Amino acid sequence: LKEKADFFLLDIRSSAPFSNFFLLSLLSIMACLGLLFAAYPRVFTSFYRYSDWMRWEVKDEVWMRRPFALPNVLVLFTLSLITSCLAYLIGFKTSQKDEFFGNADNFVTIWPSILFIFSKLGLSFLLFISRFFVYYLFTDLFKLKGLANVHYFKSLQTNLQFFTVLFSVLCFYAVFVGLSTPIDFSSVVYVVDFYFIFRFFYFFQSFQRSFSFPRLFLFIYLLIIEGQIILFGIKELIFTAYI
Repeated sequence: LKEKADFFLLDIRSSAPFSNFFLLSLLSIMACLGLLFAAYPRVFTSFYRYSDWMRWEVKDEVWMRRPFALPNVLVLFTLSLITSCLAYLIGFKTSQKDEFFGNADNFVTIWPSILFIFSKLGLSFLLFISRFFVYYLFTDLFKLKGLANVHYFKSLQTNLQFFTVLFSVLCFYAVFVGLSTPIDFSSVVYVVDFYFIFRFFYFFQSFQRSFSFPRLFLFIYLLIIEGQIILFGIKELIFTAYI
């Protein structure tokens, strides 16, 4: 009976950090999305317009021409927050613990977890910003004038839509299987790979319909830029234990 009681207490202690994370992450993300919707409803609607996946064309938006305008920066921050929370969720629930999540001392208080999320948030934010300069450099190299802003907008839009859904599904699945039950996320890595591969063809068809660029130049450009993400990019921030 004592062993069962000790196990019950251990289970409660091990699930407490995830319970705190689950509550704080959802509140933080909902606050960012609520602020975006309240301050810039048209921007919110534009970035969460899932019907764009069916149209396969680029719809001209005013804020697309100003990649670092305040609404876009808020979207970028929200995406970075979702990415960092997703990295924490996967790191905490996976059976393949890395150095941070394998150290029990990091969960005595909430501060190491907060520091982890903010560090991932900062790295994600810098990574997403740097993508614009990569797009600008390579579009200039391949003579794809005017594509950098459009590519950057579509990249943020698709990532925000996909990772919002992915984070929501994995959060509720983690609660469903039990807060202290480890999860194998190796299949999720393949889902993310499939998303980026599908996004490559989606971008190619959308940009081809909206611009009169040479097909070969556009294909090679996207193959380099989007292919690089599969090999090295956001996956390294999220699936640290699986890379």
